[in-house]
Amino acid sequence: MKKFKFKIEPVLKHRKHIEEIKKKEMAVVFQQLHDATEMLKNQKQEFKKTQGSMEREESLKNFKIEDIMLYESYMIFLTRLMEQQVVFIEHINKRLDVKREEYIKASKNKKVIERVKEKQYINFMKKMDVLEQKFLDEIGIIQHVRSHRGDK
Repeated sequence: MKKFKFKIEPVLKHRKHIEEIKKKEMAVVFQQLHDATEMLKNQKQEFKKTQGSMEREESLKNFKIEDIMLYESYMIFLTRLMEQQVVFIEHINKRLDVKREEYIKASKNKKVIERVKEKQYINFMKKMDVLEQKFLDEIGIIQHVRSHRGDK
């Protein structure tokens, strides 16, 4: 029996490779987003911790003006840092959207070729079934002819 051969198999392999590359690129950007989000979370915790420390110091009543200025300047610094981090996260989200779209496009391109391969395989199997049936019919005819020759 003849073996199925998909003539554009190299194209399918190439598209699978492209899909894998796009998937890895998307994973890298997703990891960057995760890291940036964790950093923002840490910055917020540091801000709350500093704010709590400042409030405790103020409640002791022996708080110097220099200490208040130091705490406030540090909190302003943290606020600016968090604002920059939010902008950075928005930028990463946009990059992630682009990478996701590229991955989806690559996946669709691969699936198109896979469907073509599947259809060609189905057609191949139908042709093989027809050939097999013709072969079985011929064997049946030969057996029938041989059995009727013996009767005469």
